[in-house]
Amino acid sequence: MIISPPFLPQVTPPQPVHPSNPEESPPAHPAVAPEDPLMDAVDGMALHHGTYPISWDRGWHTGVHLVPGDQHMPVRAIADGTVVAYRVCEKPLPDMSDKLNCNGGFVLLRHEKETGQGRTLRFYSLYMHLLDLEGMNAAGLPPVCSNKPFAMPLWAQCPTGVAVSGNGEKVHRKDIIGYLGKCSDMWELHFEIFMTQEDFDAYFGPTQLGAAKVTTPTGSDCWGHSYYVIPAGQHFHALPTQFGAESQRLEDKVTLQNIKPKGTRGSIGFERLKDGTNAATLYVEVFFCLGSKYTNVWCETPQGLKLLTPQPVCEQGYEYVMYERARDLYGLCPSDGYELLRFGRILGNETLPASPASANPDLVCSAEEDHRQTWFRVTFAPGQEGYIDINAKAIQKVSDADFPSFMGWQKIHDDGHAPGKPAPGPKGAAPRKLSDSDGRWSPHALMELLQKIVSKGNLDPLNEWVKGTSKEEVGQKTATMRQVVSDPVVRELLKGFICEAASEWDAANVEQRYGWLKSAGQRFENDQAGYDKFLKFARQFQFWDKTGLPAGAKLWYFHPLAFIRHFRKCSWLAKEEMQQLLPTQYMDEHGNWCLIRQNQLGARDSFISKFRVDLNKSLCKYGINTPARMAAFFAQSIVETQWFTTTKEGAGEHAAYAPWYGRGFLQLTNSGGDVNIESSNYYNYFRWRARFPEHAGQSQIVQWREDLQNVSDDATQSAGFYWIMPQFSAKSEHYAERTSFYADTPAPNVRLVQGKHAYYSNESARRVAAYVNIPGAIYQQHTVNNLPERYSCYANALVVLTDTPVFEDARGRDDEVPDSFVLRESW
Repeated sequence: MIISPPFLPQVTPPQPVHPSNPEESPPAHPAVAPEDPLMDAVDGMALHHGTYPISWDRGWHTGVHLVPGDQHMPVRAIADGTVVAYRVCEKPLPDMSDKLNCNGGFVLLRHEKETGQGRTLRFYSLYMHLLDLEGMNAAGLPPVCSNKPFAMPLWAQCPTGVAVSGNGEKVHRKDIIGYLGKCSDMWELHFEIFMTQEDFDAYFGPTQLGAAKVTTPTGSDCWGHSYYVIPAGQHFHALPTQFGAESQRLEDKVTLQNIKPKGTRGSIGFERLKDGTNAATLYVEVFFCLGSKYTNVWCETPQGLKLLTPQPVCEQGYEYVMYERARDLYGLCPSDGYELLRFGRILGNETLPASPASANPDLVCSAEEDHRQTWFRVTFAPGQEGYIDINAKAIQKVSDADFPSFMGWQKIHDDGHAPGKPAPGPKGAAPRKLSDSDGRWSPHALMELLQKIVSKGNLDPLNEWVKGTSKEEVGQKTATMRQVVSDPVVRELLKGFICEAASEWDAANVEQRYGWLKSAGQRFENDQAGYDKFLKFARQFQFWDKTGLPAGAKLWYFHPLAFIRHFRKCSWLAKEEMQQLLPTQYMDEHGNWCLIRQNQLGARDSFISKFRVDLNKSLCKYGINTPARMAAFFAQSIVETQWFTTTKEGAGEHAAYAPWYGRGFLQLTNSGGDVNIESSNYYNYFRWRARFPEHAGQSQIVQWREDLQNVSDDATQSAGFYWIMPQFSAKSEHYAERTSFYADTPAPNVRLVQGKHAYYSNESARRVAAYVNIPGAIYQQHTVNNLPERYSCYANALVVLTDTPVFEDARGRDDEVPDSFVLRESW
């Protein structure tokens, strides 16, 4: 799923720690490299007076107000989508004092994305208070409509006067749809994300959202961070007791010589920790960032969850050498072991073993012995770490795909109830009753919520205020509510609330939403004329009758920035997104400028349809799950598959090393022809997948070989395997470096001109290309096959997958797209 925020400021990309030489890492490397620096920057644009989902007067506020530092920074579509309704105003609109200081422009988009196999997510994004045309012209915004990618479309520059339906117009992610405007003379973008009831139930029904107790899901939908619930009374070991029955048996009967290839460095390296037992349930969060593994732990207490790790515990460079750990610890099936090390559970369906049992009975693994221990280091008490088998059945395992409640995700119905008994979480727990008789948020419930947070010591600045303020005063004082909902800890807590509410842009909800303003002590008590004028002011922004959605409908709202941040962790690509990765034009290795036209895409569509699901699963499994890594991967695989047409090497049967020519998405080869030698990529892949060529017949080996070309799972997993496998021809000081490390290391795009056209080299892309083709060329300027084509694919993928790439244009200025770039249409 490719999604980004509505503003795209330039941010400094983080640098990875060198996997084997930390002293080569950038100075003052943070304890935790920021996972998403762009979202960190956009979070800083959120204003206090636009807090989700509570306004200062305790009413529902189902969006956030954003203001970038650069007032002229364009508002962009957050994802590919369809225009549902919009309004382009020529002039500002009046406020309650009849001053022309409000902007009524808006765009409502509908998006349909995928987060897994059969997991369609349909949602809407709203961008309100867009600048009028008069204001844009006065500021020199935007330029005349052009064909440049992401430029403001013509429909967004033509005045409509009133709200109109979208008539099926399409937008790409990052398209400019407007500029920042005002509401009552305050600069702000009101930004919302919501789902209809039907779409919400269809997507979130299979998840664990709202469940007080999490259980390990039976499906393979797993992405983002992993979470483990460890019940009280589990024993933690100073050192792992064993490495699983299968590894022990193999060490005794087959010897490690058959488990790992020659030259494999020792990679287990368990440090002695502490023995002990956890007195209460632990909630463990594990994630990978720039090659390192990070672990957070919370301990359950009567007041909520207490954080045991002030900073995430870092295992530096862990991810980069997980290949060796899987080979060393899980001899029968390292592929399964790799999933255990990454997810704490096995998502795939490997068959053990994939060779005839009669060939070597010692290699047969019975069902009773198929539990493979997976030792994670976990903080189980303050200042105490130990090892626990995270794959144990008593430990529940979920991921961000499940929306676990203990991470703060709570459903809040429009009557103000959080269904079921709320589970404690690191962000607090939602109270049972959140609204009072007039439909506004209850001050009593908010006080209880604050008391619970303060009791955990998270709100020191508000301690004195809480002690000296009665519950009634909380409800009466706007200034008090402003302080409450503006507090960063409260705001962080509220990001997890997923709220059922009516739209403020629907005229059918006017009285329900604003009727309390006429009650005693409120703004329009005994002032019907003033109330009517207020309703006239509010109605000039309403547009629901143009959306095609039912009047008075209840919707499910999300904190929009939390929604975007969360789903940016999901790297699953829909068919249309994968199609966009195929460039429309490229520079070939002979200096020719080549085009791939729309009418040439039939075979490529079939190719993508055949391999896409398994390719997505492999990208997730092997950690090719960030925009930078995916761009580097597709820069190679698109060229290796001859522009998404074949999983067979071009020379094929005519290659000097036929029949062991390249197959799969990264073209595994065996130039020597002997599959049983440990330098063979085929051999290492077969062993990785629990297949034993030394014990199999020739026909079986041939079948395995052909599967890399014909079977989707093998064609894609073989590429993931090759991506993580160490290249033994690399120099020893660079041994721990992997393709992911090179992809993680940012490098500038350098403009190169060939004839009348330009393309862009990039050192990160070149090193990945060398790693895939000629490992000895990683740090030397040797020729790499089809390098200009790989550069072209990389530049295109950067535009499609990342947020703010920079390319120099012909005049030496920074641009967001390469010269002559044309974005492939996906509809």
